[in-house]
Amino acid sequence: MVVNKLCNFINDSTIMPHHRFIHFPLITFVNASFNQVSNWDNAVPVRPHWRLWWNPEPGAEIGCDAGTYALDPGHMVLVPPYVRITHRLHQPVWSLALHVEVNEPVDPGLDRVFYPELPEDMVERLQQLNERIPQGFTFTQDKNHGAWLHLFLGEIFCRALQLLPSEIWSVPARDPRVDDAVATIHSAVDTTLSNTGLARQANLSTNAFIRLFSQNMGVPPQVYMQNVRLDKAARLLQQSDESIDIVAESCGFCDRNYLSKLFKRRFGVGPARYRRQMS
Repeated sequence: MVVNKLCNFINDSTIMPHHRFIHFPLITFVNASFNQVSNWDNAVPVRPHWRLWWNPEPGAEIGCDAGTYALDPGHMVLVPPYVRITHRLHQPVWSLALHVEVNEPVDPGLDRVFYPELPEDMVERLQQLNERIPQGFTFTQDKNHGAWLHLFLGEIFCRALQLLPSEIWSVPARDPRVDDAVATIHSAVDTTLSNTGLARQANLSTNAFIRLFSQNMGVPPQVYMQNVRLDKAARLLQQSDESIDIVAESCGFCDRNYLSKLFKRRFGVGPARYRRQMS
C-alpha cells in the first residue's frame, strides 16, 4: 500500500516554475479526484479528515448549518473533520475533491466550513488540471499516479490551509497526564482499556481521572476511546479491502453489527455505504 505523505515541499522548475513549495506539517491523502460530476448525494457522510472542493465552473454548491456556498473558480470550500455538510448539483460540473488527513490538531469546537477567495495565481495553477489531465483522475492510497500529481495536490491543499484563520490551530495545552492517556488509547485501539487502569497510570483516583480527562478532551475517556476506534475503522474501510468483520475485530468491536450501529451514529451511514462512497 502506497501512503502519499507530503511535507517539506521543494523547488521543482518542471512542476512549479519560480515558486517555492510550501512547508506544512505532514499530510496524508485519503482520496483525491478531478472528474465530471453528474450526480451528488444530498446528504454527505461525516468524515474524520479534512475535505476540499474546487470547481472550474459554477453549477454546484455545498451547504452547512451556517449557509450555502457556491463552488466556482474563484473560491474553495474546505470542511474540517466531523463537520456535517450537504451537496447540491444544478448541472453536471467538473470538480476537484481532496480528502486529506492533517497531522495538526484544530479547535475541537470547530463546526463550520471555510470559503476562502483564491489568489489569482492559485486559480491559474488549478486551471492547469484541465490542461494536463483533461480526462480527469481518481486515486486512493493504493494507486500510484505519479509524483508530480501528488506534489501538485499537496501544494494546492497546503496553500488552501494557509488561507484559513490562524486561530483555528490554537488548541489549548492539555494536562500531561491526559496526553499520556491519549497516547495509550491510540497505541491500543483493539484492546479494552478501563478507566481504572488509565487512572492508575495517571496516579489519580478513577473519578478524578474521568473529570480531568473530560475537562481536557471534551468527552469522557470511554467515549473518546470509542471515537478513536471508529475513526480507525473509517480509515481501514478507505484504505484496505478487509471485510467489515475483520475491520470490526481490528478496531476492538465485538462484531460487525455493533460496529455498524456505532459507525452510523458517528458518520451518518453504515460501513458498507461509507466504503462505496470513498471508492
